[in-house]
Amino acid sequence: MSTAGAGALALALLLLCQATSIATAQAAPFVPTSFTVPTNVTLGPYTLTKVDPRFSEQDYRALMRARHYIRRQLGSEWPEEDFTIAASRQTLADDVLRFDARESFTYHVLQGAHVIGCVYVLPPSNGEVDASLFVWTDPTHLAEAQFDDLREIVHRWLLVDWGLGRIDRSLNAVTSALENT
Repeated sequence: MSTAGAGALALALLLLCQATSIATAQAAPFVPTSFTVPTNVTLGPYTLTKVDPRFSEQDYRALMRARHYIRRQLGSEWPEEDFTIAASRQTLADDVLRFDARESFTYHVLQGAHVIGCVYVLPPSNGEVDASLFVWTDPTHLAEAQFDDLREIVHRWLLVDWGLGRIDRSLNAVTSALENT
């Protein structure tokens, strides 16, 4: 798989979430420079930790189990059936660069010591919101009410701790998280 293919999710998410004009994006930074972006936070039974290629293998296993859900949510074919751990590692490395540049913020979702999914805090999808949010977990967690709880916990965290007033959660708006998983 090419490097371009490895970054397909990040690109798809950024394209979906950058519907505002360049002038609007330049007028208001996505996250103020005065805000210290957390790299590790415990939210109830979950720990969100800044994306890290060291978690590539765990992330890859969860990602490939959740691929049908992710594809349906994003309307894409990413991750492809032949997506590799090496491609996943590159995607995570690209996510780290975007995190450090304050362009978007990807977190691994840990339950105990296990990666069960990811949280993406993304630039606004339109001029009426402050940020966009996408959450996925492997299907064993999608089947639980805990998935809804996780999304709500993260949403509240962004509202309260990040001070984001309006968050687009439409990337997670599907009637059944379990269809085709």
